[in-house]
Amino acid sequence: MNGGGLRRTLLRTGRAASRSAEAGRIRYFALLAATTVAVLAVCGFLLAASSFDGRTERSQARWPQVADDGSATLLWRATLASVDDRQYDVVYIEPLTPDAPLPPGLSRWPRPGEAVLSPALKAVGPQVREEYGRAEGTIAPDGLESPSEYFAYVRPTAERLDPEEMTGASGFGVSWTPSLGEHMYNFGPKEFHWAYLALVGLPAGLFVVIAARVGAAARDRRTAVLTALGASGGARAWFTVGEAVLPVALGASAAAVAVAPVLLTDTPLPVVDFVLYVADARAALPALVGAVVGVPLAVLAAVVLLQPRYRPGASTRPVAAGRRREWMLWLFPVALFGTVRGTDLAPYDLRLPVLAAGSVITIALLPGVAGAVVSASGPALARLGAARGRVGMLVAGRRLAVGARPVARLVAAVVVAVGLAAQGQIAISLFHGHERPGRGGGGTPRHQRGPGLHDAVHDHGRRGVLRK
Repeated sequence: MNGGGLRRTLLRTGRAASRSAEAGRIRYFALLAATTVAVLAVCGFLLAASSFDGRTERSQARWPQVADDGSATLLWRATLASVDDRQYDVVYIEPLTPDAPLPPGLSRWPRPGEAVLSPALKAVGPQVREEYGRAEGTIAPDGLESPSEYFAYVRPTAERLDPEEMTGASGFGVSWTPSLGEHMYNFGPKEFHWAYLALVGLPAGLFVVIAARVGAAARDRRTAVLTALGASGGARAWFTVGEAVLPVALGASAAAVAVAPVLLTDTPLPVVDFVLYVADARAALPALVGAVVGVPLAVLAAVVLLQPRYRPGASTRPVAAGRRREWMLWLFPVALFGTVRGTDLAPYDLRLPVLAAGSVITIALLPGVAGAVVSASGPALARLGAARGRVGMLVAGRRLAVGARPVARLVAAVVVAVGLAAQGQIAISLFHGHERPGRGGGGTPRHQRGPGLHDAVHDHGRRGVLRK
């Protein structure tokens, strides 16, 4: 049999083994679910990164270009308002010439006393629609950071127009991130990426590892049989791929189907008050395709690499605690203390990274620590059972002493789930009542004025320049 025919035979044999072997169905559905979660996690990160980039570009495109030499074609002034404890920006505009460029998202200049609101702000209620004058039309998506952004353009009446309080501009569009828009009141990309890594990326990775290690005892026996028949390491790897390729492919297909709707229309995300702009999702299409193809290949590689090399007389089944490395038992309390107390000692900008890094290390070490605790309790349970004449307790204690990993997986899964749920609340509480300067703290009066744009242009890196 040539090499190609042998590989096809090994793939078919592995596929058949995945259905009939001990714990085969559990492993099948575990790999399917883990691949789905992993692909969705990577796609979610790519969509978020594309959304941050798109929002930055649209925010830059609507910031005015200050004209100091008398070539101004329009007047511009930004103020801060709030509704239902949510802050947003209101921009007053006034054309000076008939050919004054329109702000992005507007199809015509509002008449004096008219306001053009974003769709989300317009849907809040009549009190907002009538607050700035007659609400006429809506701001198009290309003039908003996201479809869910609260934003308004207002053209004041002649009585309320005060040119001295407004800044002259010749057009729109800058190359730096302005202090205006929805991004001022939410986490930035750095904070989001750290939180996503800790709360989504780590659990997805752990899920893949657990799914790849399901049914170790049955694989030991199959590996021994293949080795006795003269199979090489490469042949055993092809057999493992055949065993896992179908559930991995189905998991990737399920994830692709779940992601597809965001490429067709604006998608409101559950729980959070945010709508993903379809243009941002489509901009990430090449990366999404790469994730749908690449992540399953990475899962298959993990399945093969996490299968230990076969050594006659050895096993991949659980081993006694004394034979395991104990460094994680010493590192775990340090990581736990850093996670719990590190945020109090870290600077404000590093609070979320410290929390995320500590959470990643703590949760990654947790299964090993749980296994060590369970294994250490086994001998004590066995001695207690022997002293009391309890056969069941004696057997259970000895079993735990040498086979703690199945119990450790169950315990760790529950604790990790509870820990991740708690991390979401902790990440929010870190910033509650400690608003970042320029991110818009609560209690700001509506229609608050700020200084002109000259300081903003000359010091555009400074947050909150339009808001005292």
